[in-house]
Amino acid sequence: MIKPTMTQSYGTMMDKLESYLIKQQWRQYFSEQEWYELLLLSQSQRFELRQHVDYWSRLLISWDTRSLAPQRKVYAEIRQILDAYLDLQRQEHHWQEQALEPLRLHVAETQIELQQKQLLFWRFEYEQRQERVMSLNSENDRAQAEFYNLSELTQFVSQHLKEETELIHDGLDGLMGVLDANWTALYLQDGPNHPLGTLYTLHQGCFAIEPEFCFPREGFWQAYWQTEVTEARLQDFYSPEPDLEALFPRSLALLTQTLQMPDRSQGMILACSEEKMAFSGFRQLFNIFGTHIASSLQNARLHAQINELAIRDSLTGIYNRHHLEERMRFSYDLSRRYGRELSVLMVDIDHFKSINDTYGHQVGDQVLREVADLLKHRLRSTDIIGRYGGEEFMAVLQETGQSGAEIVSQDLVRMVERTEIKIEGEEAIRVTISVGYAAFPVDALTIDNLIAIADKGLYLAKHAGRNQVGYAGQCKSVLQ
Repeated sequence: MIKPTMTQSYGTMMDKLESYLIKQQWRQYFSEQEWYELLLLSQSQRFELRQHVDYWSRLLISWDTRSLAPQRKVYAEIRQILDAYLDLQRQEHHWQEQALEPLRLHVAETQIELQQKQLLFWRFEYEQRQERVMSLNSENDRAQAEFYNLSELTQFVSQHLKEETELIHDGLDGLMGVLDANWTALYLQDGPNHPLGTLYTLHQGCFAIEPEFCFPREGFWQAYWQTEVTEARLQDFYSPEPDLEALFPRSLALLTQTLQMPDRSQGMILACSEEKMAFSGFRQLFNIFGTHIASSLQNARLHAQINELAIRDSLTGIYNRHHLEERMRFSYDLSRRYGRELSVLMVDIDHFKSINDTYGHQVGDQVLREVADLLKHRLRSTDIIGRYGGEEFMAVLQETGQSGAEIVSQDLVRMVERTEIKIEGEEAIRVTISVGYAAFPVDALTIDNLIAIADKGLYLAKHAGRNQVGYAGQCKSVLQ
């Protein structure tokens, strides 16, 4: 058998194969398919050799199995050439495998490196998402805190309005249940002879409030406004009335009663139904209810006024000390819970005793009122201002740190200094104030210490000559 060597060329073997094929007498020993494959093998390029070699490898095995070698005189020559091809192919395959091994290793290392980079990217992306989640949670907590603060503040300031609104809602809801009405409504004038008012309506479980509402008083509605206060008016319609339809759609029955409030302002309570004759027999009951709702509203407003008087300083109209301290502790608790800044300002009118001694207590009261107004108008609506005692005031600045408190304090001192207070029968006078401030959590962590440090700042400002701001042992003059 011919053994191929490293120097044996592919072309030499092909030449030898072609020399055999020139002898056409070989043709008789092969089938058409075998002869065709031999021709292809002799004409193949190196990169096409494998598929033909595989074919002849299987064919030689078949010859051996069927003992066809003795019948084919060229078997030995063909077998010799093909064995040489197969050996050469195996050696080339081995060489290729050796050449490819470093390349495969490099590819594997590259893939590992890419996977490591992908893992790093995924880790970075995961950390970014985690930071985003934490940021969103923080923003959500802040939004909830803002909502809670606003809700509590609104409830604190407008509690009497809420009580009155709840009273109206419950009254209209109860009236709707008794009368089986489609609409119940209450209109309250804003004041005597005032053209506007507030309309409360209840329809299909939806309670609506329309402030600054102009309820019609002419045309269709004129007769209803002219009805006696103690008399309920009932009317049915065989077809929709345009003026009634504009306010209460599809209504064919209307029951009304005008109300007279203690401040001489008017109101009207109404019930509407989409069915005619729906309120027959309910006029007296409606009249009693109208009288009761007017009385209940009067009591609610009186109660609200009493509550307002209980939290206000009677002279200046700002919060009294008791309510001021309640609001201050409430704001402090919120600031501590949600990690927000809070500042306290202590304000004192300079030489107030001399004003009383020189001009009298009435002028002293006027000075207190005007200084309180100046402070209130300079501060934000979310800030808290109250009379702490005598000529001393306290302000609580929400979400305001040390630098912000200093700016506000300086502004207050300058503003009061520039303001003339006109005295009846006397020349206008000017007064000054001294201010001390402290901030949470920079200066103190408890509300009592916060007040004490602000009060110490006030003492330092007055001791340094008044008409200035004092803070934690250092005085800052408004002239600087």
